[in-house]
Amino acid sequence: MADEWQVDKLRAAAGKLIQQAQTDRAVAQRLEHEPAKAIAAEAGCPVPAGVLIKVVRGADGKIGLVPEVDPALKGELDDKLLDQVAGGKDSGDDKDKKPKPRSPSSTTLT
Repeated sequence: MADEWQVDKLRAAAGKLIQQAQTDRAVAQRLEHEPAKAIAAEAGCPVPAGVLIKVVRGADGKIGLVPEVDPALKGELDDKLLDQVAGGKDSGDDKDKKPKPRSPSSTTLT
């Protein structure tokens, strides 16, 4: 299982590559053809086994990344790891905390 610091490094590397890919065609092509390899090289640590990185391109041409579970391993990966890779950093400490109520908006639509 990947440590939280590795997940943070991978997430930071992915963000950096996405930004670079918007203006650098070579980075965009590398990211599109081998996203996990590109992110791992940038982060200096491997993408966890069983996590696939899917590249998506929006209508505006911008690149995005979506982590997915390898279908062959569904149900075998740790849920905490998947939450971390997908962007949530659930430490488990706040599971019993209730969400704060939203304050009413003072904006009136006319």
